[in-house]
Amino acid sequence: MNLSALLRRNIIWVFGVLVLFVPTITELATTLWKGTDQEHGPIIFALVCWVIWRELPRLVALPDRSVQWGWLLILPALFCYVVGRSQQIWLFELGAFIPLLAGITLLHKGWAGLRVLSFPLFFMLFIIPLAGVFFDALTNGRNQYISAIAENTLDEGSMV
Repeated sequence: MNLSALLRRNIIWVFGVLVLFVPTITELATTLWKGTDQEHGPIIFALVCWVIWRELPRLVALPDRSVQWGWLLILPALFCYVVGRSQQIWLFELGAFIPLLAGITLLHKGWAGLRVLSFPLFFMLFIIPLAGVFFDALTNGRNQYISAIAENTLDEGSMV
């Protein structure tokens, strides 16, 4: 089966993913990705798209092996997407694409297809912006240590 036959056979899935992806990527390009802390996003997204495109011939060559476990990924992913999109929570909205694509792959190509797309799906994690709460939890100890050093340095400097 070639790529065009696969796309024709799965046009509903392709259209559905594009309906979700295009508004999200468009909004990211005009808001979040313009900031200096997230400017790597379009580069990562382009690399993920390229790797998926490069792996499509391998994916198409696999026999169709439907694994119904894919629905256990798709349904929560769609719920997270709806919540993330409606509440403007990037972590949920973007994070939903990974299990969504994994679930669709499981439904059509089984575990072998998921292995083919494992790297681009993992690499998509780097597109997801982490909330400030995560950064605070990761850097709190370091920030306190640096503040203590700065305070001691300034106290010693004022004594002179």
